[in-house]
Amino acid sequence: MHLIIIMVAVLSLTVPMTVRTETEGIRIADADNLSLILDFGNGTLSSYEELQGSTVLNVTEEVVDIEYEWYGNMAFVTSIASVANDPELGLWWQYWVNGDIGSVAANHYSVEHGDTIEWRFGPAETTATTTTTPGEIDRSLLFGLPLVGLAAVVFLIVLRLSVRK
Repeated sequence: MHLIIIMVAVLSLTVPMTVRTETEGIRIADADNLSLILDFGNGTLSSYEELQGSTVLNVTEEVVDIEYEWYGNMAFVTSIASVANDPELGLWWQYWVNGDIGSVAANHYSVEHGDTIEWRFGPAETTATTTTTPGEIDRSLLFGLPLVGLAAVVFLIVLRLSVRK
């Protein structure tokens, strides 16, 4: 029983400390100085500046017609400015915030002051457009890797102690 309690405590240290989502029923304050770019995939770009909002979805809705379908509490965008997803051709609307592809539904991504939101229409992409330069270290690893190593060492010590009994 002690082993389980210790493992839960150690593993809880490795869980991300912050998540950028909007919780139902809680109104998140609007961020300001937001930018929105729409890339229609054919060379046409629309750009909007000095916007306000709390999520990618509501910022987009403020300036352009947008259609979406609900899947539980998640909005799946099907059309922006009368340009609809085309499953037969594999063309979809996807969003990025500050160069990173959206990891949650647009109605769950909470924007922050000065963010740049970009919607792109085209083949599905699953990676961010920004990359680290050679020799550059992802700073999130500096915190996460030692914690995982520590968790492994603690696990092995606890396992060794429990085997001795």
